[in-house]
Amino acid sequence: MDRVEAHNFSKDVDETLLQLIDLPYDDLIAFLEDYANSHPEFCAALHQRLHGSDEPPALKKSFSEQIDIAFRKYYYPSAGLIVTDDSLRMNELSSQLQVFLQHALEAVNCKNYEDAASIGLAILRSAGNYWVDDALETYCDEEFPLACDCQDAANLLLEVCKLCKHPSLLQQIWAELLLIADLDLFRGRFVMDFSEFLAHVAVLILPFDEALSYLNRVIDQKAESGIAVSPLVLLKLEFLKQNKADFLSVCWKYIHLPRVREWYVDWLLKNSRFEDALRILSEGISLIKDDGFRSRAYLLSWLKKKMSIYEAQKNSTCVIEVAHELFVLSEEKLPYYKVLKKWVNSSVWDNFLAGLLKEVTFSTDIRGRNELVEIYLEEKKYPVLFQMLAVHTPDRLMILLYYVSFLQKYSTAELLRFLQEELRYVVEEKFGTNLFPLLRTAFRTISTLPGGNEVIHALLSEFEWKYRGRASFILELKDLRDVYLEK
Repeated sequence: MDRVEAHNFSKDVDETLLQLIDLPYDDLIAFLEDYANSHPEFCAALHQRLHGSDEPPALKKSFSEQIDIAFRKYYYPSAGLIVTDDSLRMNELSSQLQVFLQHALEAVNCKNYEDAASIGLAILRSAGNYWVDDALETYCDEEFPLACDCQDAANLLLEVCKLCKHPSLLQQIWAELLLIADLDLFRGRFVMDFSEFLAHVAVLILPFDEALSYLNRVIDQKAESGIAVSPLVLLKLEFLKQNKADFLSVCWKYIHLPRVREWYVDWLLKNSRFEDALRILSEGISLIKDDGFRSRAYLLSWLKKKMSIYEAQKNSTCVIEVAHELFVLSEEKLPYYKVLKKWVNSSVWDNFLAGLLKEVTFSTDIRGRNELVEIYLEEKKYPVLFQMLAVHTPDRLMILLYYVSFLQKYSTAELLRFLQEELRYVVEEKFGTNLFPLLRTAFRTISTLPGGNEVIHALLSEFEWKYRGRASFILELKDLRDVYLEK
């Protein structure tokens, strides 16, 4: 076949393949079945493609050799290597490892677990083999590239262990990981907590008794060393629950750990054991209060859970009690104000709210949002709100600008008066600072109000006369006057 004929043949094949792709799915499957039955070599090739070899899968040394070369170039660079800086060469090594990891992820997608596992293990093994103690002191920040690569390799191996169904390959992976665990790099926790990683692998691939034994050993070792055991205890609880084994005794043994208590409460709620959940939550809340509120995040989380249970039970007294406590303790108070407004009897609401607001202080964020203002707006207590805003506070200007669209509905004249007062105060107090951005923002907002442009012109004239000796400020005022000259 000459070159022209070969070209035409190739073109015909491409067109035929395109036509096959356009075939309905059922027709294409029927054709493949018929063709495979009549062509044994095609059947064998298809089986190899879809299922791989009948040989038991095994780890491959070729990836280990390639990755080892990459590490060797970093640790023993040639004299002619242009990049001599350690951190730059480390970044170069990390980039090479990411290429291998990407290949491994593609292998996982193709169910080629031996390639993926070989790459993950090779990265961890080479990292440990080439590592030296002084390098740990040289790179002590969280963004150290090798730590990320090792964690990526570990996550890859976990994915393989979840998906792979070949016992022989899983046994090889476990044996290799135990050897890697003895390397100095992985004995500490600088790069990753390798014992915790092994525990996650164990529950995926080891027989029940072996996995449980390994988990218990790691938990005991960490407890003796004073290292937090909550993640491993939670792993053990999930493992026992999935295998329908007794996990309640483990819960009670570690119920003093907040994360274990929270896990147990969630399990109780899923099983509709609401009274038990309330009791466990109340005990935990009391412990936190006795401990000086040090675990504040758990305290708020458990109070929210209690409130949700009481709401489901329509226990208004308890809902009000817990929501009241959350309103006082939480930084964000508006959600609990809304809960209280829903559940407190309307006949006593005004007195209840007045007492509630005296118990707390409200802060204003950088935009000017203030929850006390929003509560007054929600309650339509405009006279009280304007009375509050009549007093100067450091955040008054931000509040006025943030809520201008709401406040103008009550009294535009009063709002403009407040804004004028506050701008005079700010300009006087912030002598020597760049006031242009602040004035520009304030004037832009004021210009949207009825009579706002008159107020702007009056303020500009006042400032120009009063601060005529401040040349830079006068230039800023001139720029602002140019903007509003025709308005």
